Amino acid sequence: MKTVKVRVPATSANLGPGFDCLGLALGIHNSIQATPADAGTLVIKVEGEGIGQIPTDDRNLVWRAFSAVYETARQRTPGLEITQHNRIPVNSGLGSSASAVAAGLVLANEFLHGRFGKEELMEIGMHIEGHVDNLAAAIMGGLTLACVDEGKVYCRKYPANKDFRAVICVPKLKVNTAESRRRLPSVVLLGDAVYNMGHALLLLAGLVEGQATTVRVGMRDRLHQEQRMKSIPGATEALEAALEAGADGACLSGSGPTILALAKDAFDRISRAMEEGFGEAGVEAEATVVDLEEEGAGTVG
Repeated sequence: MKTVKVRVPATSANLGPGFDCLGLALGIHNSIQATPADAGTLVIKVEGEGIGQIPTDDRNLVWRAFSAVYETARQRTPGLEITQHNRIPVNSGLGSSASAVAAGLVLANEFLHGRFGKEELMEIGMHIEGHVDNLAAAIMGGLTLACVDEGKVYCRKYPANKDFRAVICVPKLKVNTAESRRRLPSVVLLGDAVYNMGHALLLLAGLVEGQATTVRVGMRDRLHQEQRMKSIPGATEALEAALEAGADGACLSGSGPTILALAKDAFDRISRAMEEGFGEAGVEAEATVVDLEEEGAGTVG
């Protein structure tokens, strides 16, 4: 076996109404390199985002996902030297954990000569990640719809209209996804469930067809955003500011605290408005304009 390097995109999950189902790959990437080593060896280096936060022992998500693939294949896991070059902010709602899991899955599958298909890898990885929305977009790229039925992952990839770009506004706050999820109600009203199903389907159509008005309406949510944004100072203001500045749609990215806006123009105006929205709550934030990414996790070099 030789050194293998994979490149994995950042992702935004939910996109408003598509709770735990919709995901979108973004043009920010982590690169992870793995070199086989003697049995029992595990050396992990982290560069860039997450230094001091990401474990460098057997708790590391890249390693856990890599090992899970080998266990599923009933193969002995080799020793490994891993180097993570991270550009995706950690604990910011941009899929940093999913990118690590996806990297480990793809690295192991490459070492095993492509033994598993992409949906099979998602089934292995979702037990580590906890859900499949970010993971699907990280592995497949593009706009993904994924669900789990009786333990099996079903995923479809759609080409989001190329005229859209994303403005991601990342405040200097961190959100724990598990804690954020605990704030959500265990029971929802039937009307709210129907509202979200309709809007998620509308959003999917709008993103594929490039219809700005459809996207704006389609990104509205009644299941999780309001509850989550109450604990993120400036999030509501930043989202509303993005829409007022000309965004075609805006949402909480994953569990936050990042706010994601989709637009075809006025990117500078939208960026400034989102930063100022967080600023109204005394929170420093940085907005970046990125392309939507069609390619999922894959080997490079």
